[in-house]
Amino acid sequence: MIQEVQDKSDSLSNSVSSFSLVDYLSAALLRAILLESSRYSEASRNAKTVEANLKDKPTTAESTNEKLETELRKRVHFILHLLNHFLY
Repeated sequence: MIQEVQDKSDSLSNSVSSFSLVDYLSAALLRAILLESSRYSEASRNAKTVEANLKDKPTTAESTNEKLETELRKRVHFILHLLNHFLY
């Protein structure tokens, strides 16, 4: 459909016959439709990319959280071991 609109717009714009106001406005409208369709497609692609990135964030955060908790447990265990060694 986009290609059809582009072709029609090009043919109206490139026509050697004298343009009437209706022809001019038709060509302008077709260009506007084509531009809006292109912008919508780009925005839709961007939205899908953002959505995919946001879906991955909880998984990444959970993984990072698990690693940090493991590291914290190791350090607490080590500190408790040292305290036990020095106090008793």
